[in-house]
Amino acid sequence: MSQELHYTSAPRGLRPGSRGFGMVAATVGLSDSMADRLEALSAYRSVYPPGDPSERLNPIAYHHVRLSIGGMIHDVLSRIGPAGLDYSGRPNKYAHHVVLDPDEHPEAGPAWLLARPEFLCETWEGEPRIFPNGVGVPRGDRPPDVARRWEAQVGDAGWAGVLAGSFLDDPRRPVFLVFRPGIELLPLFVEAIALLPVARRWDVEFTTYLTSLPPGVSCHWRGVLDGSPELKAARGLPNAMILDLVRPPGQAPGGRLVHLARTGQMPEVEESAAWVNGFTPTRAITAGPPPRLRPTSTAASHESLPDLAAQLAGEVSLLGGESIRRPRARRWSAPLAITATLLVIGGVVALSVSTDLRRGMGLEKPGSVVEKVARPASPPAPLAPRPVAPIEIVTPPTPSVPEDTGLSAAVVVNPAPRGPAAPILLAFAPPEVPRSTLGNPTRQDRTIPLLEETTDRIEIRNGPGFVLSPVSGVAHAFDVATRTGSGLGGGVAIARLTRDDPRGWRFEWTPAARARSSPVEALKDALLVFESREGRSIRVLLRGIPIDRPDPLEVWKDQRILTERLDARTKSVNWAGDPDPVEGSRWKLRILRWKLTITQVAPPKDRTPIEQVIEPAPVNGEPAANDGPSMEVDLVPGEVVVKIAINPDRPGRIDVRIDPDAQRISVGREDRDTQWQNFTARTPSKDDGSSQDPLAFRQAELHRMLEAKKPNPDAIKTLRKELTALHRITGIRRTETLLAGRSRAILSAVIGLDIDGIGILEVLRTGEFARSR
Repeated sequence: MSQELHYTSAPRGLRPGSRGFGMVAATVGLSDSMADRLEALSAYRSVYPPGDPSERLNPIAYHHVRLSIGGMIHDVLSRIGPAGLDYSGRPNKYAHHVVLDPDEHPEAGPAWLLARPEFLCETWEGEPRIFPNGVGVPRGDRPPDVARRWEAQVGDAGWAGVLAGSFLDDPRRPVFLVFRPGIELLPLFVEAIALLPVARRWDVEFTTYLTSLPPGVSCHWRGVLDGSPELKAARGLPNAMILDLVRPPGQAPGGRLVHLARTGQMPEVEESAAWVNGFTPTRAITAGPPPRLRPTSTAASHESLPDLAAQLAGEVSLLGGESIRRPRARRWSAPLAITATLLVIGGVVALSVSTDLRRGMGLEKPGSVVEKVARPASPPAPLAPRPVAPIEIVTPPTPSVPEDTGLSAAVVVNPAPRGPAAPILLAFAPPEVPRSTLGNPTRQDRTIPLLEETTDRIEIRNGPGFVLSPVSGVAHAFDVATRTGSGLGGGVAIARLTRDDPRGWRFEWTPAARARSSPVEALKDALLVFESREGRSIRVLLRGIPIDRPDPLEVWKDQRILTERLDARTKSVNWAGDPDPVEGSRWKLRILRWKLTITQVAPPKDRTPIEQVIEPAPVNGEPAANDGPSMEVDLVPGEVVVKIAINPDRPGRIDVRIDPDAQRISVGREDRDTQWQNFTARTPSKDDGSSQDPLAFRQAELHRMLEAKKPNPDAIKTLRKELTALHRITGIRRTETLLAGRSRAILSAVIGLDIDGIGILEVLRTGEFARSR
């Protein structure tokens, strides 16, 4: 039966005479050594303090680790997260640990079990107590499937296969997943572990939020915050893999598990050395130097039991390091190996000499010739290992494009399931339509660089009113003409495609396009689909749309965001340039992610500028094709809302609207002022007669009560409620000061174009979401 331990800050702990941070509940029979190890696992560091508007984005640390106690290995599942303010008014945390019995391992794996809402507690209430039984462990399996959470997060479900394959390929190599607050790693781990064989799923140890782990505990997969000291330490490790989820890394390298993550089906290919562990190394993932082996002890004691690091093969330290010692080979293994080698050599010699024997075994057909290859007299000396820098998976650089081609590359966020040869999507700005042939002897044309060599097979998608026809007498040339009955004037060629080189096609408008604006605009909503010589589809969007803007969009530069009149304010920000490349398109633009940061421009002297980050909470559950972030987030709960939207009349602009509810603000301010005055009236003056801050006084008073020999529980409970109210009032007042003063607001966003039958084409990544180069 499972055992559990609950850890938080309380006025009275489970251990006699204890208070503050410690064990508040446990199952009967939990050993002291196990309790000590579980308490050591309860470290946590909040990103946002209690009362901060972004407090809900604080990451939760989910652990699956193995502890060696009393010569036995125990699987431990943990949830550690923030818990507001404790009884003394200090920031609190709460940890719930469950120790499983060996027969309590669901086939779905540890991440799946941690994600069950009924399994681990999120809050603690009540007095310290002993449980007669441990928590119930649900059973279940999760077959491999398309990694939709990975697809929504980084644009390619195949990265789940990369993570799973890295564990099978080398369990000793630690993988660091870089994330920011708001990105949930546990659903990603659930999908990646589901790709592993059932027998290996419980071998994966992980933490979704690494701050510190005690000695003797290690994890294969480790979530680290972007910009954290843990990430800096990870970059210095020689045997680490770093997967950046903040700046999506583009297409994943191929492999069986990558294909499985994208399609939900294992590819039907023959086994080969490159596929043995389900992962095909590529230049994007280069193996570092192997971990150093510890020297085998010559005086191993049979009386002492090895620790966890000595029992688990492939174990590494918290931040990567030395591997464990290998068991010594048995004495009779050498003679057996020699005998087996002689038998194999004899068989090979017999096959090489006897043609009849080879034919009888079906290894050679009559009349065939088997070439004899001379073998070296001695095997070549092994190559010395080369030092390799720590690997890091980053976004591949955007392919270089000739100047003024109007071409930009993009990725699909939620395409249909695909194989390893994923389609390439490009955004191409066609040339200007010639207004007149007089005084314009040069042709208006532009080359589409397709990045790969292509055949002459070209299609038009999402353009039912058009047809491609070969140009008579001209090799590798096609006219784009209106189809009869399309309503666009049938049989009129408005554009021509001519091959420039194996990787480029020249696009030009015909003179007939001058007087036919409707077909021209309709063609811009179509896709030109080329076929590479390797069979890959290259889809070209005929609109010149920006793909990346490293700088965020500036919404307000240095001004008041909320005026005294409490009027709603809307600022329209241009993201697509001028003229608007998507104006008039029948395709729908969608905001896939957004983050608004408001910073105080001129804070009072000796004070830190006030800053507030507004970002919608991640979508819960499995994301469907139409899932997306909320477009409305409270700045002041129930009183002031910020709304983000694509401008319906000018889709190349984003509208940012600050929408205050004047009536609710008036009522809320009056209520907060009344509460503050009451708190102030009940706050005694200092010895010199000056007033005290109500919040600081109550924090000091609570600390004094807790230090008393006989603390008053009722008084402590009342003081904690007052502190919670004061923190809320203080937080709202900071937000109002920020909005009413000189402030700067910047917007980071990811914008997608919903293309019929294709998926969502990312057309903009700006600010924090722009891909690293």
